[in-house]
Amino acid sequence: MHGNAFEPIQIPAWVWDRDESRERLKNRDVAGLFNLAVKYAGALANRRHAQDPGRCLATLGIT
Repeated sequence: MHGNAFEPIQIPAWVWDRDESRERLKNRDVAGLFNLAVKYAGALANRRHAQDPGRCLATLGIT
């Protein structure tokens, strides 16, 4: 895992310029954005959930 579980996930600036990132943003594909975070920033599910589990689950429609 990169860094501490409670530090913000750092996604490199160049990732936002990729077509796949723009498409996911355009479609408001939150799960797809999480996948990009895993792919390019090394973010793991437990790290994302450690930051704000309630918000993460609500975003994914699991309440």
